[in-house]
Amino acid sequence: MTTLGASVDGSVRRLEYGYDGQGNLALITSYDAATGGTIVNQIQRAFNGLGQLISERQEHGGAVSGSSPRVQYAYSEMADGCWFLGFPAELTFRCWRNASATNHFPLSRWERGQG
Repeated sequence: MTTLGASVDGSVRRLEYGYDGQGNLALITSYDAATGGTIVNQIQRAFNGLGQLISERQEHGGAVSGSSPRVQYAYSEMADGCWFLGFPAELTFRCWRNASATNHFPLSRWERGQG
């Protein structure tokens, strides 16, 4: 977009999307120009073989790097060997203070269908 209306923030002019080999949205990049330009911010996602999100990095000031904040997701395998495809069983994130936290989601409310 090259022309903006009055009072419109023009810091992001273009979004680009990248997909992994499974077709999952793996990279989202915003730029400060309609063509070319500089990366304003970026999100990078990784997925397991089932297409479940396992890691996400986000950078608010440029391209994602190894030191960008990251959230990791873990999933539980059910007793019969099937994978739970709903909410993650564990979520680990690193905040700006470099502290880690893990939250366990209550999976007991999910009931496997009969038949």
